[in-house]
Amino acid sequence: GGQKKGDDLFMAEIQLHLPGTERIVVRVEEANVHAAIDKARIEMKNRLSRHKGKKRSKFLRGASAWKQLTRINFLARRRNNQKQEQSFNDE
Repeated sequence: GGQKKGDDLFMAEIQLHLPGTERIVVRVEEANVHAAIDKARIEMKNRLSRHKGKKRSKFLRGASAWKQLTRINFLARRRNNQKQEQSFNDE
């Protein structure tokens, strides 16, 4: 909300509660109430965009790690199968 504060400064505050315990809070002080609201909105948009980027990046890092893990497992199984076939052919 916006409220008058001291020497004709207005404060705009936006709180966004995200799933879990995360929360994004933006506070802006300006001489004009509309300017304070606009700046707070822009700042919240930027913060939310940055937050989404971090979550996406974290997800992609996890997906990449999972892909590497499954690739290693696939290669290990393939090598193991080749050894079993070789020992079967040797008999």
